[in-house]
Parts: sequence; C-alpha cells; structure tokens
Amino acid sequence: RVTAFGWMGKRIFMSQGGVAGDDFHQLHESTDERDWHFKCKCGELQPWVWEQIRFPEAAKASGTWDLQAVAAGTTYECRSCLERLPDNNGTRYEANAGGCFIATKPASITGAVGLHWNALATMSWGELGVLMLKAAEEANVYGFDEQRRIFKQKRLALPWQEEAGAIVNVDQAAPYKLADDWEHEA
Repeated sequence: RVTAFGWMGKRIFMSQGGVAGDDFHQLHESTDERDWHFKCKCGELQPWVWEQIRFPEAAKASGTWDLQAVAAGTTYECRSCLERLPDNNGTRYEANAGGCFIATKPASITGAVGLHWNALATMSWGELGVLMLKAAEEANVYGFDEQRRIFKQKRLALPWQEEAGAIVNVDQAAPYKLADDWEHEA
C-alpha cells in the first residue's frame, strides 16, 4: 500500500546500520544523508566520528591494552581546536545542545531526508573503546568478525562491508616447455 498510496502521506524508515549495498543502505544513499553534528566550545560544528577518539597513551603497555585505563581515560579530540573533550555526560550534553543535522549531499529523490546518529553522541567513549578493542582482539586472535560487525552496525550506525585484503603475490609460470626433459625431476 505504501507504493500505491505514497502520495497520501509521509513514510518513515528506521534502522541500524545494515550491510553495504542492501536495500536499506541504497534507500539511505538516495537521501541527503544528514549527519548529527555537535558544536565544540570553539564553535566548530562537526560530526561525531570514531577517528577523533583518543585512547590514553599510558593505556598501552607492553603491547597490550589496559582496558580499565581505556575506559577511564578516553577522550574525544575536536578536529578544529584539537581540544580533548572529557568523557562525561555533561560534555556530551553541552556539545549536543548546540548541534544539528547537516546534509552531506543532495538527495537523489526530491524531499528524501536521511538522518544518521551514532553512539558517540550519547555513550561513554571509554566504554565504546573497550567494546571496540575486545572486538578487534577477537578478530585478530580467533578470526571472528562478528563483534566488529556488531560494533560498526549498532554503535557507529554504519553499514557492514567485508574488508578483504589485497592480493600482493603475483604467480608466474615456470620458464620451461612442456615437451622438454626436466633436469631435476622429482
């Protein structure tokens, strides 16, 4: 009925991050893809992105992460003034109070609005850091990507995509002819 009577009202679709290229992802890409932006104390409006999360230097000792230090000392760095925002609800509340959704591109369907909001805006960055590090460890040690997928989809609200590495070894044929005798036959 939505297809037949779409002109009669508005349609709202809501989801967490899905799989790159699936129907819902394509629907979101047809919108203006508005990201929630917060306002830093310096006045810069910017989206909440994982790349600005900073773990404490002392949290990585002898090649392993001290998860308690990550939980207690993780900060968010403003991309403009480089101030490290402390991880507490007051900081997030203040930053979000001056925030708004900003379109990142024109919509391919007239009037289609897509909103993106992730856990960085409302959840402890230290707690998110611990979840991410545990997911990365599971992937590195056991080869299981399930927790990484869940983190990306449910916490960062981004579509999951397999991240295969590039093939760097080029295979070439040996320099002999099939009819020739082999000097050192096995």
